[in-house]
Formats: sequence, structure tokens, C-alpha cells
Amino acid sequence: MALPPEPLAELLADADAVVVAEVVEVIEEGAPPPSPPRPAGAKPTFKGRPPVEETLKGEAEAELVVDKPEGPYLLHAGVRGPFFLRRGGIVGRYGPDTYRRAEIVAALG
Repeated sequence: MALPPEPLAELLADADAVVVAEVVEVIEEGAPPPSPPRPAGAKPTFKGRPPVEETLKGEAEAELVVDKPEGPYLLHAGVRGPFFLRRGGIVGRYGPDTYRRAEIVAALG
């Protein structure tokens, strides 16, 4: 059974920066976690967007190289959304679809 995501307030407190970004390249991969079942016909989408579209908290470069902790999700080119970052790594158990941009902006006040 998967653990629930950390509360938004906890992630914001732990993060030095929060950015809306798109993964453009995976440089290195560890062992993949077990894959959840995918709906029939589901396909990944790939979109051409700048790596960092917006910084919601803290400061971030226009292009980032970060470490993703071991977790039940994989990153690949085209994955887009808010990333919580701390000292060159992603904070949290789950990927950029855990919390929507609007929720993060509201929590930041």
C-alpha cells in the first residue's frame, strides 16, 4: 500500500524553491519501481516547452539538473508540473502531479 503524499504545508516548508518545469532529459536512471497498471490506450504526452516556466517560491536557474529520490514514479522527457526542490534534489514521495499550481499559489499566500 502506497503512503499518501506529504501535506502541502510540509513540502513548502522543506523546499528551498518551487518551480513549474518540464523534464527535458533523464541523465541517469536507477532501478525502476514497480509499475502501476495503466489504462488501456494510455500514452505519454510530450510537449516542447522551456525547462523552467515559472518560479513559485525561492530562486531557480532557467535550466536545472536535480536528483529524484527513489519513489513509486518515474520521470521522463515531457513530464511537466510543479516541482518542490531542496539543495539540488526533488522533495516529496511523488511527482509533479501531487499538487496543482493553484493550490501551491494559494498556500504561499
